[in-house]
Amino acid sequence: MSTNKQPKYEDLVMKRSMQLFGEYGTKYFGINKTVKTMGHTEQPKVTVENGQLDYVGLTTDDTYVHFEFQTTNKGRSDYARFCAYDANLTQQTGKDVDTYVIYSNNIKRPTTEYKFGSIHYKATAICMSNKDGDAIFETIENRLKQGEDLTEQDLMDLTFLPLMSSKLTKLEIIKKTLILTKEFETEKTKDVQSLVFVLGLKFLKPEEIESMVEVFKMTMLGKMLYDNGKAEGKAEGKAEGITIGEIIGEVKTLYLRLKLSIEEIAEELNISTQQVTEIVSQINA
Repeated sequence: MSTNKQPKYEDLVMKRSMQLFGEYGTKYFGINKTVKTMGHTEQPKVTVENGQLDYVGLTTDDTYVHFEFQTTNKGRSDYARFCAYDANLTQQTGKDVDTYVIYSNNIKRPTTEYKFGSIHYKATAICMSNKDGDAIFETIENRLKQGEDLTEQDLMDLTFLPLMSSKLTKLEIIKKTLILTKEFETEKTKDVQSLVFVLGLKFLKPEEIESMVEVFKMTMLGKMLYDNGKAEGKAEGKAEGITIGEIIGEVKTLYLRLKLSIEEIAEELNISTQQVTEIVSQINA
């Protein structure tokens, strides 16, 4: 058994956060749909390009939900991009697409319907400005101090605090949330840290991301990913083999801590699903 591929831990956190968003996101935003899988085989599951983050999930009614997260409102040009993405997805899959645009607290009444000649395109806007982030944080903090666990609602609230109304900056809110999850660890601690970290990568400036990462490294998940140089690690292009023992250790991390499937682990480590299955069987024995 051998491999020359080391997992990119930030990518794995991204993947885990998208799984969590698929599980809880539609319910949190009041959408009566259930996501069964992320994306589809011909489209990227998550696209991060030019500061844009997309999430696409296939629901149980065999349609797609497409989420866009926006801190700016470019109106027509944004919606032209959303329309092109949805049309391409429908053309490739033959399935309908419903698009939801999540706007941060600085955007209150966005236009959600545009005409492009004979094309009439409409999305659903979800504005986070009507949520009091500071009050929500205080409520969750008080409950954690009393020894209560985080609910699914809390998980999503903590994730989207940076988009809600607040007296703090996005960086301050993210750092405050990461510190809170470090001080009061629960079953959902790593899930919150995954989602908050990914949202920070999306919305913060490069110098702010560096500051966030320093705090993230002190958390349960951050220590797991960054210790021993795993995430900052080896220079690009410096390939080297790893031992069977190291592979087993990597599988344990991806399976037990990040909860990836056997197929996803095999893809990340560039080994066969049979090899992963054998290691997982040993782990579960």
